[in-house]
Amino acid sequence: MRARALAGAAVAALITLVTAEVALRLSFLIPVSIPSSPFIPDDELGFKLRPSGLTDADGFNNPRSEETPAPARIAAPNTIVFVGDSFAFGTYPADAVFPALVATDLGSEGIAARAVNLGIPAAGPDIYVRAMRSYLPRLQPAAVVTTIYLGNDVGQSDPRRPTTLWFGQTINDGASFSLDPDDFVITRMVSRLWRLASEFLASRAAQGPVTPDPAEADRSSSPFSQTTLDRVRWQELNVARIRPDASIARGYDGLEKHLEQMAAIARQNDVKFLVVLAPSRAAIDPELRTHVIAAFDADPGDFDGGLPARRVGDALTARGIPFIDLTAALVAAGPERVYNRGDTHWNRRGNAVAAEAIAVALKPMLATP
Repeated sequence: MRARALAGAAVAALITLVTAEVALRLSFLIPVSIPSSPFIPDDELGFKLRPSGLTDADGFNNPRSEETPAPARIAAPNTIVFVGDSFAFGTYPADAVFPALVATDLGSEGIAARAVNLGIPAAGPDIYVRAMRSYLPRLQPAAVVTTIYLGNDVGQSDPRRPTTLWFGQTINDGASFSLDPDDFVITRMVSRLWRLASEFLASRAAQGPVTPDPAEADRSSSPFSQTTLDRVRWQELNVARIRPDASIARGYDGLEKHLEQMAAIARQNDVKFLVVLAPSRAAIDPELRTHVIAAFDADPGDFDGGLPARRVGDALTARGIPFIDLTAALVAAGPERVYNRGDTHWNRRGNAVAAEAIAVALKPMLATP
């Protein structure tokens, strides 16, 4: 009798798990808008920011004025479209973020240019492809600049982990109906929770808020706590592992395919294409990298901060895709002086440094008066 009851309970538990697994996988296919979420579903892009006082009418970080209408209506000779995630969108008002600064720098060189910022926070390279496919035919720009943030764009290029809007939140998951153990959503969720708990317990950093920098007073994002900031930096260092895990290995391959797609879309629209490789601070700041690795009891010998930029740069060179690696410019300016103190993005100085380097690379691509 007891054996029969246990068997019945086991069958019921199995049915519950299977039902939950199927429901979770199906839920990734259903775009749901949550009023309190800053994100909204978008048929063309997958998702984007909900328009607000911090964005233009389309949810992008462009000035809201009659002189600069919504991106879907902009078209001009030397219009430059900027595609990317929160690095392109920026954590400051539009005129202090590198797309607008590039246009200003080019103007000082006698090249009239207009920047259109299509950066979408939390987006990955698959969404960059969709943005280029959607907006280039309408905008007919002279050039498109795609910023690859090496801290997370490699991981987000894993075809098994696309960035998805799930009940108002962005997560790196997707609807796969394979029976590969690595694709079971419940298993991944449990694994993710375990990893987060382990990282939280492993980190020996202070848990209080990061001391604010007065120069970052007009940031549009809130600063992380020190523990959260260390955890994010630790996750970003995964891409710099000399022996990457399976997901990061798939991500490198996926990123190369996405870049090929972007280059093809640019050619089809007769648009010049430039890729910008943006390293994380932990990748270019040896002292910070040592701190983060020590906080999580890892072996420094397992990491190579320059590996992500070299690997992606080599892939771009092999394909003949123009690119600029910002590592040297950011290191020369001082890594501790170009990133926000309270998160992983560039501060005002970092945006200016990036803009200057990008403008130099774009200048020969653009028609001069």
